[in-house]
Amino acid sequence: MEIIEQFPLNHDLYNHLAVLYSQQGRWKNAIENINQALALQPYFPLAHYNLAVFLYQVGDVEGALMEFRKAAEQEPLNPLYQLKLGMYYWKKTRRPDLGRQYLKESLRLDPYQNDAGKIQKILSQDSANS
Repeated sequence: MEIIEQFPLNHDLYNHLAVLYSQQGRWKNAIENINQALALQPYFPLAHYNLAVFLYQVGDVEGALMEFRKAAEQEPLNPLYQLKLGMYYWKKTRRPDLGRQYLKESLRLDPYQNDAGKIQKILSQDSANS
């Protein structure tokens, strides 16, 4: 906490602290710190992504979706954000069509990503069921 006292306007520090809190399951503290990071720097895709994960963990599904979207909108060429948004839509909403769209984009951006096989399997199952 000393470092934050020395650099209270450093949004990266709040993001890192939030991640540390999340690793301990201290979701309220994680959310408070990530919100501080975003108050200091609203254009911070990683913080929006982290907030989405934290909100999902505490059961705020709509809030998580909103933050996943912000991360993907702010950094549309990041395949991870496209992947997570795609998986969220595909699994958790009544919009699997949007899920497929984001999953395809994630694969287009990084065809060799770790989840490529999983994404291709989802997309091929969906096209077989159509």
